[in-house]
Parts: sequence; structure tokens; C-alpha cells
Amino acid sequence: MGLDMDKNPTSLSEAYNNQWAPLHRDNRIYRLNKDFDGNMDKTKFEYVYDFVEKPADGDVPSYVVGYLQSSVTQSVNFPKLGITVDFESGEKIYFSDGPNHSSKWNMYQIHRLAERSGFAVNDYWTNEASDYCLVCFVPV
Repeated sequence: MGLDMDKNPTSLSEAYNNQWAPLHRDNRIYRLNKDFDGNMDKTKFEYVYDFVEKPADGDVPSYVVGYLQSSVTQSVNFPKLGITVDFESGEKIYFSDGPNHSSKWNMYQIHRLAERSGFAVNDYWTNEASDYCLVCFVPV
């Protein structure tokens, strides 16, 4: 299994910051407009990410959650769905089910995940920067 390892906030900012924000925003809005005949205006939404840091000795990994945030009060129509969605300024649209979007693990948490799932870590390999890990789990 490939897992993203803990990263410092600076490297996360580089991965999710303004350089990539327009791409994240525009792709999501494009798909919603195309799939549902929507009239979302990309200039009225911002892509935002939050880093939720969890204790390194806990079972739950830290994670990144990204969302679109309306910059104005507005209404968006989706004719194919037969709905109009009213947004308040600052209202958010999440695109993941649950909070653990883009989890960031450490080895303790990986071993705990294995234990809680009836597995053990047989071996693992990281890249040179140790920010990505391939883990071989085996049943116990």
C-alpha cells in the first residue's frame, strides 16, 4: 500500500497553495457545470485547504482537507438536477466523504493501522525524502 508520510507545513503549503489552487478550483467547477448544466462562476469561489495535525503518537494520521469557498452570496443553478443552491459568502463545498482526505502517516500510525486491521508490517520502503512509503502488510 502506498502512503503519504508526515510532511512539514511548508512542503504541504507548496503542494496545496495558490500555485495549484486555481487548478483544483477550476477542475471541480468545470465538472459540476459540465455534468449538471451548472452556472458556477469560478471567479466567485476560492480553493482553500486546511491541514489538520494529529498527535504523532496517536492512531489517527494528520490530514489535508480541501474545499471550495464562496467569496460572495450567490445562487447557482443545476438544471439537470433540478435544483438551485444558495451560497452565503464564506460557505464551503467539500468534495470528500469524511475528514481523512490526503492523510499523512508516520510509522507508528502505520503499525497501529496494521494491528487494528489484523495485519502486521512485513516490510516498507520510502523514497529518498522519506515523504512517501510503500508498505507490505501480511495477515497475522
